Amino acid sequence: MALAPPDAFQRGVLEIEKFEVNRDYREKLIGVGLLSFKDFFFCKGLTAMREVPGRLTVSVQFEDEMIYLKRHWKKSSPTRKSGPHFEAITEWDNTQALHKDHINVPVPMAYGIGKIGGEAVSFYISKEVKGVQGDHFLRDHKLLDQKRKDFWSQLGVFAKEFHSKGYNHRDFYLCHIFVDVSGDKNLFSLIDLQRVQKRNKFRRRWIVKDLGQLFYSFPDSVSQSDKMRFFKAYRGAKKLSSSDKKLLQHVMQRVERMKSKHGEYLL
Repeated sequence: MALAPPDAFQRGVLEIEKFEVNRDYREKLIGVGLLSFKDFFFCKGLTAMREVPGRLTVSVQFEDEMIYLKRHWKKSSPTRKSGPHFEAITEWDNTQALHKDHINVPVPMAYGIGKIGGEAVSFYISKEVKGVQGDHFLRDHKLLDQKRKDFWSQLGVFAKEFHSKGYNHRDFYLCHIFVDVSGDKNLFSLIDLQRVQKRNKFRRRWIVKDLGQLFYSFPDSVSQSDKMRFFKAYRGAKKLSSSDKKLLQHVMQRVERMKSKHGEYLL
């Protein structure tokens, strides 16, 4: 996998449209050689985390921790708010909004949007969140008795708080929820925020979509009782109402459609 954008961009003329660095990290970023837009955009990562056409996410060593750098260079549509410009700036804005609403998210460090040789490009860089992604956490930890019950109840409360603020994630899978254990508490953090939306009028179908994605990513080993423990905590109810049951039915129908279309969730 690549560790930097294609070399062809190195030869193009850069036009910067927006470029912002979190002032709390400016000096430290300069200390590891990240000062200009091009420093960020062409930085060679340590490990490629994800690569799809027009987008590359890599880890970068930052003092004694890792930070994550996303670069976008796919063509954007002239008629839609999509493409490399909007993914970077949207994730920057979403991260700060979620932080203000007390949802644990990565600390944003810098972002930039512009053009190189007429092609739209952007980058977004954030600190590593504490913990392990949720699907790996459940794979590697055999939770027993009270710890298992606490996990599912606390995850339900976390999902409830996220939605109660008016947000929907649109990629609400366990791999995007990180788990950090502190005593008897499971602290959850949310990543990959470029598709998050906040709505003044929150429609039920967005809850069904998010919860459907989350249930779809639950391991097969998760019992029905633990799924119900999660859902009751999400609804804030000891006993499900007829409305709760109808919502759960719609969520599980969506899960079945996802399995039919995509197969089983893969780690």
